[in-house]
Amino acid sequence: MGVISGIIYYAVFLVIIPIVLSLVLKYPIELVKTKELFYYAAVFISLGVLSTTLKPFIGLIFTVLSILIGSLFLISILGSGVLQLAMSISGERVQVSLEFKDLLMVILGMGFIFAIIDVFEKLATSEE
Repeated sequence: MGVISGIIYYAVFLVIIPIVLSLVLKYPIELVKTKELFYYAAVFISLGVLSTTLKPFIGLIFTVLSILIGSLFLISILGSGVLQLAMSISGERVQVSLEFKDLLMVILGMGFIFAIIDVFEKLATSEE
């Protein structure tokens, strides 16, 4: 179960969100190199395994830690939510700036909401 949750967190933060942002912004976003993806996958999978194998209250720490690491990863890569590009239109150099801070905050907010729901779900099942 921990491997599956780690793969899900990995897929959401390092695969799905960058693809969605690339489609919305119409600009290819490559967060990390392919070789580094395996390291990040190992981190998320190990946190998922630790979260399910340890006692429920200690496991919650690793669940929240995986959400925080994914969120911090997105914030560090995408910066403050401003994308600046230099383009050439009809032979003229144009500087284009696109602000997607609101979209980034919505995505991170949804991640934190799912983390809170997951924590309460694990607390409810540990009491049974």
